[in-house]
Amino acid sequence: MQYFGFISRDLHLTAENANLNGYVYRNSFVEAKKIETNDKFINQKDFNLTDANTFTFSGEIKGNATINSKNISFKNKDNDTDLTCKISGNLSYSSKRDLEIPEGIVSGEISHNNYNSTSKSIFSSIWNYVLSLIALLVCVYLIYLLISKFAPNYLDKISNISLLNLLKYFGIGLGLLVLTPIIIILLFMSKVGSILGLILLLIYIILLVISKSIFIISISAFAKNKMSNNFKTYLYILAITVILSLIDLIPYLGFIVSLIVKLTGFGMIIRNLITK
Repeated sequence: MQYFGFISRDLHLTAENANLNGYVYRNSFVEAKKIETNDKFINQKDFNLTDANTFTFSGEIKGNATINSKNISFKNKDNDTDLTCKISGNLSYSSKRDLEIPEGIVSGEISHNNYNSTSKSIFSSIWNYVLSLIALLVCVYLIYLLISKFAPNYLDKISNISLLNLLKYFGIGLGLLVLTPIIIILLFMSKVGSILGLILLLIYIILLVISKSIFIISISAFAKNKMSNNFKTYLYILAITVILSLIDLIPYLGFIVSLIVKLTGFGMIIRNLITK
């Protein structure tokens, strides 16, 4: 990708290859495998290169430069002709080796770190997903064991939930998501209610954390009750947890579904606490 022109605000660029030869009025944020700037390139403020294999710099950066690239070179001459190659601020760069930067290119301080690729491999993404899935399963199974031991009637009751009940739980969760922080703020503002507000805040956070687990357990109990097979609840919990974690990976949809799940689970907890 080649850029020639004038950008009046920040430059945000992600490309395979990039050749910059223009004017950026503010900051630049660039990620590319191979990037080269021309001696006519001017960056008015800070220049940030997130990750690259090769970066060849000429031109002018009037602010600070933060560069993360395997290989970095400064082009200040071409066929015995001097080229503009200047960084007015500080240079913080990460590369495979320490560079010998020609004198006069960097006006400020220079610092070097070892290159660290920010791009995630497929294996790394799969591994992170597996770890998060295992952590969620451990949390769900622990809560399920506690419910089975201390509140077994909850599983019998929740196994007969309906769509209308789920909508009610979601409404309760949504309402309390907004109302509870307001109550907590009012308690903190009062002289005698700060301790109560802190306790309520801790309870609020804990319930939100376990709300997804409660939803998964409840739907698993409902599914076991409706299915004509001998599968244990543990297997339903596993299946539903995996399905929800896969949905979470989908942009936008994952966030919406996760929010609905947490609010519905939050409503389930509050509704049953009120009943008790």
